[in-house]
Order: sequence, then C-alpha cells, then structure tokens
Amino acid sequence: MRIPSGTVASIVAALAALSGARAEFVPGRVYISAAGVENCVDPGPFDNDRIFQYDPITGSMSLFTIIPDGLCGGVTGLAFTPDGAYLRASSYLPSAILQVDTAGNVGVALGSGNGIAGPLGSNNVDHGSDSSFYVVNFSGQ
Repeated sequence: MRIPSGTVASIVAALAALSGARAEFVPGRVYISAAGVENCVDPGPFDNDRIFQYDPITGSMSLFTIIPDGLCGGVTGLAFTPDGAYLRASSYLPSAILQVDTAGNVGVALGSGNGIAGPLGSNNVDHGSDSSFYVVNFSGQ
C-alpha cells in the first residue's frame, strides 16, 4: 500500500506536536492508593504511602508516585479533577487532600483550613456533576 506524501507530512506534524505536548494520565489505566507501614514512620521499603498505576490490558502494575514525608499517613480515596489534569487523594494523618500531577509531583490541594479533618475511606472523594468537590471526613463527624 502506498501512502500519499501529504498524509506522511500530516503524520509527522502530528507526532512532532505530540512530542511537545504536556504529559497526561493514561486513559484506561487504574490508579491505586496503598497505605504505608505504621503510618509512614516504620523504616523499610514500604514506609511511605504510594500510588500505583495498573494497566488492565497488559496486567502490569508500576509505581506512579511515593507520597513524601509530612503528607503521608493513610492515603486512601482517589479521584481525578474534572479536567483530568490532577489526581486527588485523601490523606488521613495530615488532614489533607493531596493533588498529584501527571509527573507524580505531590502537593496539598486542601487542608484543615478548608475544613478537611481526617479524610478516610476507599471512595471518600469525588466530584459532582457541577464540578463541586466532595470529601468524607472521618474526624470531622
């Protein structure tokens, strides 16, 4: 089969544009939180909370990011922001909603000053149809 030269040029231009594009979360992948040992104070290979990335097509799992000291301590629920740019995770001990970018960088999106009080649960964070963000606080009752 012969491909017209105009089509080849379009493909090359599209690939060049993609190479400069911002990284994104992979559609279809499953992101899984895993709590660290002894609330992140036990030294060892799994002392800090982690987020893994699972590919259901290949069955492979890989480490996506490690939650840094100070933000670690019972990372559970995960939800993507409505625009898909960030993954939010609840972290019980620091009473924080963490925000993880596509490169695995972790920061605080919401904290105790925003009413976060010990968020906990495997499905305790979500966005509503109007993009409102909902959190189940264990300690806030």
